[in-house]
Amino acid sequence: MTIWRSTVGKKALVAASGLLLCLWVIAHVAGNLTVFSGAAAADGYAASLRRAPAALWAVRIGLLVAAVVHIAGVVSLTRADRAARPRHEAHGPRASTWAARTMRVGGALLLAFVIFH
Repeated sequence: MTIWRSTVGKKALVAASGLLLCLWVIAHVAGNLTVFSGAAAADGYAASLRRAPAALWAVRIGLLVAAVVHIAGVVSLTRADRAARPRHEAHGPRASTWAARTMRVGGALLLAFVIFH
């Protein structure tokens, strides 16, 4: 809890949870790519997942915790940033790059895709 109260700690938790989520996406895509190796490879991958239900549930719970920490951290950091320096519309957006300006929209779209998927 001490880490969560610190802005730097919260940023570290957001970064770590984002890295975990990113690594899971890479592993998920790699697993799904076994389809292109033939039906036997895809069936073997699916069977290996079914043989370890405890590990599968541990990963699912870990991903859920990482997603909650990531989203709650980003929302909390954004609120703290806005409270510290209120922005006036006359000055325009503070973000300097296209990626920084569109990160909230991209995150919301990614969350919607994950829920749909």
